[in-house]
Amino acid sequence: MITSKTFADIVKEHRENEFSATILSAVVEKPTGYGRIIRNASGDVTAIVEEKDSSSEEKLINEINTGTYVFEGEGLFDSLKKIGNQNAQGEYYLPDLVKLYRNSGKKLGAMKLKNYLESHGVNSPEDLHILSSMIKGEAVHP
Repeated sequence: MITSKTFADIVKEHRENEFSATILSAVVEKPTGYGRIIRNASGDVTAIVEEKDSSSEEKLINEINTGTYVFEGEGLFDSLKKIGNQNAQGEYYLPDLVKLYRNSGKKLGAMKLKNYLESHGVNSPEDLHILSSMIKGEAVHP
């Protein structure tokens, strides 16, 4: 559950830095199942690699893709047409735009969530309890 403050913050980050795309990431203790944020030595995002396509080294990365992005509208739909499905799942991955943008020289940004629980999915009764507690403002310990 991304808060309105976080959404406003990522849009502000995107606009102030004139990024073509901005990714919302989170650092988590157990990243299994999530796409990993790949950064170069300078700390710039170079790609997002989905769990099923990641190497054993990439699986050790604990910065994950939350699936929340801000894109510049100009050129987005043309870029989407360039995404292929040559991956472990045979799917068209929106995160592939990151590598495509990077390779074409577009400016990318990434903002790390201060509270990774905002990106927590709801796939079980325990997950629902965590989200409900967050909404009520209670202390949450997943």
